[in-house]
Amino acid sequence: MNDAEVLRRRYQRLLWAYPNWYRQERGLEMLSTLLEGSKPGQRRPSNADILDVIGRGLRCRFRIPRGHQHAFITVIAMLFCAFTGSAAVAMTFASQPSVPSEDEAVAVAQLATGEPVRNLSGPVIACTYFCPEQWQRGGDQVVTFDDPFEENNGVDHVTVVYWTPTSQLPSAVGDARTRLTANGWQIGDLTIQDDGTRNFDANKDGLSMYLVAFNEPAGAPPLQLSFEKELPDLPAAAIGGLAAGLLTGWMLTVWILQRYRRHDFRVKRAAFLCAVPVLMVMLLTDLLLLQFMVAVLVSAGSSAPAAFFSLLPAMGLSVLRSMPGMWTVTMLISAAAVAALTLAALPIRMRVPEGTPTPAS
Repeated sequence: MNDAEVLRRRYQRLLWAYPNWYRQERGLEMLSTLLEGSKPGQRRPSNADILDVIGRGLRCRFRIPRGHQHAFITVIAMLFCAFTGSAAVAMTFASQPSVPSEDEAVAVAQLATGEPVRNLSGPVIACTYFCPEQWQRGGDQVVTFDDPFEENNGVDHVTVVYWTPTSQLPSAVGDARTRLTANGWQIGDLTIQDDGTRNFDANKDGLSMYLVAFNEPAGAPPLQLSFEKELPDLPAAAIGGLAAGLLTGWMLTVWILQRYRRHDFRVKRAAFLCAVPVLMVMLLTDLLLLQFMVAVLVSAGSSAPAAFFSLLPAMGLSVLRSMPGMWTVTMLISAAAVAALTLAALPIRMRVPEGTPTPAS
């Protein structure tokens, strides 16, 4: 095989950086231009040609087609994929076992109060937007709660209660802070509210505790200690899912739009009918999530931790998921999306010029 043929084949492989439809339309022209610019005896593409072809090929693959409607569709899909990607990753992380065992909670509660705990076996209580429990004197003092994602970022907790007389609460709280500090716990500031209620938080080795002493408990146990395990990687995972979703939405939408423009009328019509309801649901979801996030940001203000903001898409989708009929809508839209993708992936009918490289893209 002579030098010219070797160079020709290598340039053909290099042109795979372009999508198949572009190679079919202009592959022979580009190959001829590259060969004409080569030097006698050259067997490999120059570094400049490699960078130029790969760069232009990637731009061709992932460039949004001209037209405001194409840009609008791409933005809708990118936002939707970003929100769902962030939510999916965050909920996956949050689904990992994160609740401390009741034995762990009891051990720390006894350390903090110096008092024994009555722990009876019982079911995990699923919360909605609050965690109800009819505490009884002399009954179970330890309960595990299953929190919804939108309420507590998917972190469940265990609560230990004491029926401490209200007159003894100030000293009980002070003693708890002293004992926990001596045992290596990091103690937060003590907050005393107008009605005399006292609370503080503490953490050690990934276990967080929130202690509250109600000065006017209104029938509830005056002293309550809630325990939960921290999920330090959750915000970073949510941000990573957001970025991956943006990139996936962009690449997938551009691929569909580029192929859609080159299909015949029958395929275009079928793909359009499948894509319209999908885009409408995406747009509605984007608007609802943006409205939810703005409302939460306004209510939370600057006092909320930065990690809280990264979980807003997951919190919003968790709320939407609980709405009636969402499962049916999700299944129908998923079927329409699969149909649209299948139609876009159908072979594009076009004349292939002789000599054009046609490996699959």
